[in-house]
Amino acid sequence: MSSQHEIVKKFCYSQLDHAVHVPNLYVESTKVFQTLHENSNQKDLDVFADQYLNALKQQTYLVEEHYGPVALKERNIYLELERVWMLCQALYFPGADQTDISIRLMNWYNKCHKSYLLEFDRQSICYSQSVFDHADFWPYTIRLMLLGRLENVSTLLNHVLSDPEFKVHRNLASYLEFIRDLTGKDIQFVKAHHSRIQATLTELKQLPYSVHVKYVIDALNILMGNEQVILQYTNDDVLGLITSKFYQRDQCSTSIHEFAQHFFTRHNSNDQSSLQFFLESNFYRGLECSASYDWWFIAHLSDLLEKKNLLNRTLDYSIAKGDTLKMNARDYFILTYASYLNNQFGLWQESFTYLMTCGELGKAVVIEHLKNMDFKNDDEKLNSVVKFCIDYSMKNDGLILYEKKATACLASKNYEKALQYYNQAEKYQYLDQVFSAVLKDYIYTGKLYDIKLFKDTSNYGGIHYIVYRDISYINQLFLKEQFHMSADIFNCLLKHNSIPNQMMPIVFAEGWKLIDRRSNFTLNDLLEMKKILADLGRSIAVQDFTWYHYYIHLDATPSSDSLPDHLLLNDKTEFFNSTAVIISRAIDTFSQ
Repeated sequence: MSSQHEIVKKFCYSQLDHAVHVPNLYVESTKVFQTLHENSNQKDLDVFADQYLNALKQQTYLVEEHYGPVALKERNIYLELERVWMLCQALYFPGADQTDISIRLMNWYNKCHKSYLLEFDRQSICYSQSVFDHADFWPYTIRLMLLGRLENVSTLLNHVLSDPEFKVHRNLASYLEFIRDLTGKDIQFVKAHHSRIQATLTELKQLPYSVHVKYVIDALNILMGNEQVILQYTNDDVLGLITSKFYQRDQCSTSIHEFAQHFFTRHNSNDQSSLQFFLESNFYRGLECSASYDWWFIAHLSDLLEKKNLLNRTLDYSIAKGDTLKMNARDYFILTYASYLNNQFGLWQESFTYLMTCGELGKAVVIEHLKNMDFKNDDEKLNSVVKFCIDYSMKNDGLILYEKKATACLASKNYEKALQYYNQAEKYQYLDQVFSAVLKDYIYTGKLYDIKLFKDTSNYGGIHYIVYRDISYINQLFLKEQFHMSADIFNCLLKHNSIPNQMMPIVFAEGWKLIDRRSNFTLNDLLEMKKILADLGRSIAVQDFTWYHYYIHLDATPSSDSLPDHLLLNDKTEFFNSTAVIISRAIDTFSQ
């Protein structure tokens, strides 16, 4: 087995976890994916990333309608996927949002962690007897700062300064006014006043220690982007990084990715989450960590990243005997996800759409999947699959499916369907095999199918078809007492020079009833029949009477073994004697 064939087999039979039900997400995302690959314009990648997010949000909304532990787990997975996807959008596919990356990241964090502010009872704080002395005032204010909610901080401090109870803390009033004024503007205003903040911190160190003084110092340090202080107030290293980057004044043009790498190294972060890796621009590790969620994420993000020339990773895929096969990382993720769609959800069309973007290997996987597809009771699916193959320049592979279906129909004696599918497979040379089977069926059972059932006879020209067609017409016309027309067809059939010897006894036997009527043939017709019979007697072998044996013994069970010669010899003798007598009697009528 070749390396490629082995890897194709692996993908075709691969299975992934979390197959709860068919997510609408998979179907809708395929439409986006297909449109994306019909439009290779790199400028539109941000638009497609947003369309994927909309499909993901719709899936999250649908899952919220289900209850129970399984649904809850699935809901949490999709919510986490939303968070990671939106982070990647902020980092790599911002679209029309061209604000500073630190602002984009802060906006992302706020959107994805709305509950962080709900931990505090804002009403209780703001309407307490002394707002400044409320136990949650500073934790709430610090949380607002960590989340970059400058306007909220300014509003809250203004409320505190107007509180009559605050007069007992008048020694801190100027510092709170300073913070209020700083946060009343945008982040650029805060950064522009770092030197004033530093000077104020120096002043504060001269004041006697108190809890409030400590919090004022910490608040100002956060506005400076002091990483040590920021990390004292959050266990989330990602928030720590975003807050630090948000408030720090750049001394040099360090990218967010370099900043993240240095930040996590400086603070010995053990997070090792996909969020951290994407912030560091470590795409492959980020994708790898996301495998525990849903391969939808890995497949679609890797596809977008590669189109943006950000993911140029080659994998060494392990196969038998320690060998490896080099493969594009994006293709590996797509191949795995696509096979998952087909194997576990039966979404063959979606699956094949993805596979056909993976070059020759993807096409080989499609072909392998085709071999294993079951079309036994689904003609509509078969037609759709063949159409897909034709649309994707795989016509021969599609026609093979029609041929397999035709062969299965033939085996089950569904002759009409067998003919239909051999026609659609363009295997016209096999059509006569169907009529050979139909003819055998008639020989063994005596049952004639109406020839009109076999539609579109324009491609039929084999001898088995001709014999069966004419036998069918002979019998139909005879039953309608249209004897002369029936006799004409028999006469023409008998003179056909391509009928195999094993069929000739049956053709003669079909005409016995017509010959015996004597008035349906001319003397020349009868003399020619006599000659054909004599010629047949010289050329036909004993074993050629096998079909005839079953024809005259309908109660006999067909056997795969050859019938004994003595049995067939009896049939041969009986046939020639009977036929000669019938023809002779008919000839005698002309001499009377």
